Amino acid sequence: MKSQLAILLIISVFLLAASIALAHIKFNSKIESANVRAVKQDMSLIASLALSYYKTPAIIGGGGKVFSIMDFYNYSGYQLSSDGNKIQTENGQIEIAKSSENELKIIGYCAELDFDIDKSIYAKLSLNKFDDIDEAYEVLN
Repeated sequence: MKSQLAILLIISVFLLAASIALAHIKFNSKIESANVRAVKQDMSLIASLALSYYKTPAIIGGGGKVFSIMDFYNYSGYQLSSDGNKIQTENGQIEIAKSSENELKIIGYCAELDFDIDKSIYAKLSLNKFDDIDEAYEVLN
């Protein structure tokens, strides 16, 4: 009888440990996917702000239909990363690069994914389609 009780106790402990491990894995997965969604939202807000900067006349602090990345970073009001090349948000970092004269590449790095470049989010913003942000902005992955 004691051996049956011991085996039952060992099986119970094993099942409890397996349940805790599975819950931990699922919880981390949910945190990561929430962080990815939050960085995508940040990227969308920054794309909208970039379009606003591009359209605003230079005389009142905008780009005047010219896009300077560093001037935009100053215009945005966001804190910059320690290297000064990315916008720092609570959810991660966002980098803007010119892919052509009328198109920007926006790259999001998630904090929960340790800013891994292989897991970054890519989007593009067309500056010449500024009638509607939905037409101008597109997430690529």
